[in-house]
Amino acid sequence: MKPILTSLILLFNTIVLFAQTNISGNISQNTSWTKSGSPYILSGDVIITDKATLTIEPGTIIKFNKDAQIKLRGILKAIGTKTDSIIFTSNQVSPSKSDYIGIKPEINTSVPWREQIHQIEMEYCVFMYAATVFNTKSVFNGPYTFKNCRFGYNTYINTDISQYSHPIYFYNCLFHDNLWCLRGAGEGIYNINDCWFVNNQVGAINVDNVDRCVFIGNTYYGTMHCDTVQNSYFINNGVGALADMHDDTKFSNNELYNNDTGVVIYRMWNRYDIVFKGNKICKNNYLNIVYQWYNEVDISDNCWCSNDSSFIASRIYDKHVDSTLGILKFDYSQKCTTSSPPPATVSVLREERTKLSLYPNPAYETVTIAFDYNPRNSYQINVLDISGKLLFEKANIQTGEISLNTKELQSGLYLVVLLKKQNVLAIEKMIVQ
Repeated sequence: MKPILTSLILLFNTIVLFAQTNISGNISQNTSWTKSGSPYILSGDVIITDKATLTIEPGTIIKFNKDAQIKLRGILKAIGTKTDSIIFTSNQVSPSKSDYIGIKPEINTSVPWREQIHQIEMEYCVFMYAATVFNTKSVFNGPYTFKNCRFGYNTYINTDISQYSHPIYFYNCLFHDNLWCLRGAGEGIYNINDCWFVNNQVGAINVDNVDRCVFIGNTYYGTMHCDTVQNSYFINNGVGALADMHDDTKFSNNELYNNDTGVVIYRMWNRYDIVFKGNKICKNNYLNIVYQWYNEVDISDNCWCSNDSSFIASRIYDKHVDSTLGILKFDYSQKCTTSSPPPATVSVLREERTKLSLYPNPAYETVTIAFDYNPRNSYQINVLDISGKLLFEKANIQTGEISLNTKELQSGLYLVVLLKKQNVLAIEKMIVQ
């Protein structure tokens, strides 16, 4: 406990000495935001001008006031580390989706049209409670790369992409509890590799390349209208994937099971460059495939975890059910079983930064401490005074909310710390009056 307490004292002193840095207006020269200057409170729009680079150091926290945004004409580099992420979040007492606008790249007029300047480069960043994390209407100065980042509790991760946009890459990222996540435009520029999509409404739409990704528990769709989807897992979604099989599209070597519906094939042309094979489509709750096109196509070389042709056919919705549709021809010689996804390569855990709320704050006689709660875990709450002295400790908490009597505390500033297995999950300041 002593090393943790020492660390908390140092952290508390940092919070006291560097309470916050308020930011708004133009950044017109190269600037760095640091951990020691955190949190940076964006009280209004911040504009990074054409010739400026904003560099954000590991451990920095950026909080947006209501409807604030970053307009990016220059360059943004935010490179965190595995143990010290960069946090973009809401400055509201009780944060929720769409609290702030997000980051909006704009055309850099100081360089030739569509010149690549790597306008956004981010690693080990966390984005929470934005309306649109990354507005992609004017992404003409890329490429844009996101590695080992986590996106949670946002409305959208990005919006529609304009024609002639520059490439966008997501590697080893986690998307959870958002509404709609990634949205491309079928221009061959949007690439997602080794990412996890968990408990969103929709995972990826019109994305060009999806490879080695995992889609679990998404309400409506894992993927929709993506050009190439391969080597990926779709588990416990409403619909695993909506596949529009036309113009050099590929859906191959994927596993789809325990979804309400495995795959909806919106349309499928008979062309050599269209690939739908090597998939395991098994044990979905209602149907394995729903076919919505009128021509007959061959979907052999897929596996159904069964060699009973009548059973396989009963799990396919095509002309045999609706006479206006075409027939899906299949074979059933392959033997297969479903498998679990490989271990997550996402380096930023969902619980790395746990939402911690105090109300009322300032507190008078009692304060309620609430936090994101996982019933599989046991938590601990500590309260420290301004010197770092431990005043209150409650261990083995197995609920997401506790009440604390503050009558015995003198008026002043305190630190509330949430821990799990001696690891600090979240810290909030508490004022007692």
